Amino acid sequence: MQKNIILAAFAATAMLATMGAARAEANLLINGNFEAPTTSELGPNSYVQTDTLNGWTLTYGSKFETMSGVVGQPYEGNQFLELASTTTSGIQQTVDTVAGKTYVLGYAFSARPGTSFQENDLGIFVNNLMVQEKHAVGSSNGASNWKYFTYAFTATGDKTTIGFGDLNPNSSSSLGTYIDATHLSAVPEPSSVAAFMIGGLALGALALRRRKSVAA
Repeated sequence: MQKNIILAAFAATAMLATMGAARAEANLLINGNFEAPTTSELGPNSYVQTDTLNGWTLTYGSKFETMSGVVGQPYEGNQFLELASTTTSGIQQTVDTVAGKTYVLGYAFSARPGTSFQENDLGIFVNNLMVQEKHAVGSSNGASNWKYFTYAFTATGDKTTIGFGDLNPNSSSSLGTYIDATHLSAVPEPSSVAAFMIGGLALGALALRRRKSVAA
């Protein structure tokens, strides 16, 4: 049993190391944190609806809505995007990739506080194919409730299109579906992942030794 626990811990460490190493790589997505326009242009605790957004194009809907506080806080940085602006909306960005190479897409998702399950239905797309769907219910205390997700895939060509969309069937909805910290990177070479794993295993071994010394 102890052996199984060790193997499970090793597998978990390997997976986290791969994801962590990928997140440490340069982001292939432009304006993945939605920090442009800057807060100085947008103003703190405010929002702006625009026809264009640096790095991104609309797949449906009428506006991009960049938020700086107002209702809830960003996952990281100063800003995030609400995919329900004047209507439900979808966004996408096409990046250079290498066919056959594995990539990890990461993103943070939160419901808008005070909104329903239906109003916070997020679809994640790779080359126009929905690969994940996430739902959430808005908090009652006015705070955003971010969760970070990842999706790994193998590129099929020299270009890959990444998309996010509000799937609320009520297309006139103007509330819900926050995203932030979108990140795409190639899975690092094995040597980089090994370095992350060694570090994680070393920390685990150190913690185990400390527990044993305390027990003794």
